[in-house]
Amino acid sequence: MEGQLQGAPWLSRLRNSARLRAFDRPVRIVFGAADPYLNIHVARRLARLFPTAELTLLPGAHHYVQVDEPGSRSSAAPRCPLNEDGRPNLL
Repeated sequence: MEGQLQGAPWLSRLRNSARLRAFDRPVRIVFGAADPYLNIHVARRLARLFPTAELTLLPGAHHYVQVDEPGSRSSAAPRCPLNEDGRPNLL
C-alpha cells in the first residue's frame, strides 16, 4: 500500500504545492481571461500557491496570450531585478 501511495498523482501535487508555497521569489502569472482550458479559476488557484504571486488576467486573451494579445505582453512581462552590472539577477 505504501508503494502505491508514493506514486499517487495527488500526493505528488500535494508535495509540490508545499514547495511552491515556500518559494519566496517574485512570481508573475499571466493568463488569458477567456482561456477555455486553463480558466481564471485555475489561474487564481495557481496564484494562491505562491506567497508573492502577482496575477495578471488579460481580458481579450484566450489560451495563447502571446497570439491573442501581443501588445499586452510587454506590460505583463516579468520584470527581473538587475545586478549592479546591469545583468538580470536570476538567483
